[in-house]
Amino acid sequence: MAIDQKNEKDTQGKKKSGEKRGFYIALAVCLAAVGIAAWSTYDTVSGFLEPVSSGDSGVSSTVSSSSAAATARPTPEADDPEDAVSGGHAQGTASSVQVETEEPAAAPAEQEAEDTEPADAPSGEDAAESSAAETAAQPEYTVSVGFTRPVESEEILLAYSEDPVYSETMRDYRAHMGVDYAAAHGETVKAVANGLVKETYTDMLLGNTIVIEHGAYEVRYCGLGETFLVEPGEIVSVGQDIGSVTAAPFESAMDAHLHLEASEDGVPFNPENLFG
Repeated sequence: MAIDQKNEKDTQGKKKSGEKRGFYIALAVCLAAVGIAAWSTYDTVSGFLEPVSSGDSGVSSTVSSSSAAATARPTPEADDPEDAVSGGHAQGTASSVQVETEEPAAAPAEQEAEDTEPADAPSGEDAAESSAAETAAQPEYTVSVGFTRPVESEEILLAYSEDPVYSETMRDYRAHMGVDYAAAHGETVKAVANGLVKETYTDMLLGNTIVIEHGAYEVRYCGLGETFLVEPGEIVSVGQDIGSVTAAPFESAMDAHLHLEASEDGVPFNPENLFG
């Protein structure tokens, strides 16, 4: 009986001793696993923090200087959480940023010159060809040697005067920058020389008007009927019918006549000088 109790105690003691050894073995395995995980984490972090050696590439100095500048310069707080994340990612991937900035950007002055340079600036030859084309597009005519009168009569009702003269219609004094040739109402008006019709229009004072270029001179035929016999851009010959006599509104109180004005380079002169 005593022997059985002793054997039972020995068995229980061995069992407890085995349980203790199993506990310590499990604890040792856990500590080893924790140590391995800690070492792996340290090795990974130190790989990111370790500076790039000078022998890796010719751009490592750029990375170091960029990192130093980033350390010395305080990073502004980002209003947008996504901006903060992007900034942190850029610092964590310095090598990729360094590769992208390896090629220098264009200087501001050069960039501004590129932006302001016209894309389709015509060359000298193109400009000359364009000018020649425009010149060729202008209608040509033979400049007359002399001028003929626009109506049959040579009678002048009111002469050219730069000094103010009395106006029966306007009842005031004003310069008279043309010549009034007596003519019957509806009489045909003729071109005084070969020329190019520049424009036709109706003026509140001059009435229906035709402007014709005759060589170096520009002549205005004023106080015409409503129907023009020529159009702008048309070439006319000396003596060609261009309209008919009616009346200029600012001279309607006078007898029927043609009001004729002339200028050279925009400067008016006495139309009578055209006829010698």
